[in-house]
Amino acid sequence: MAGFLLRYLSYREVFALVLLILQLRFALVSLVKFILANTDRRLNVNKRPLLRIGRFALPGALIGLVPALPYLIWAFTPTSASAQASKA
Repeated sequence: MAGFLLRYLSYREVFALVLLILQLRFALVSLVKFILANTDRRLNVNKRPLLRIGRFALPGALIGLVPALPYLIWAFTPTSASAQASKA
């Protein structure tokens, strides 16, 4: 999202928006946590629901990882100047 927004907003505006979104997410999580604390029902954790969640989450994770791989390879590949400096 930040990469897309940088086309239209400055770094400062994107950072401020991210801080706002984090605060909203924290408020929502605390609200949900409060609601779950007041209920007597427990979360039913069985093998079947976990497999369903994993089946749908894994493709999304792979779709997000594949575009990031070239950047990760580029970011962690030493340049010739740093390789020469490490030899000395």
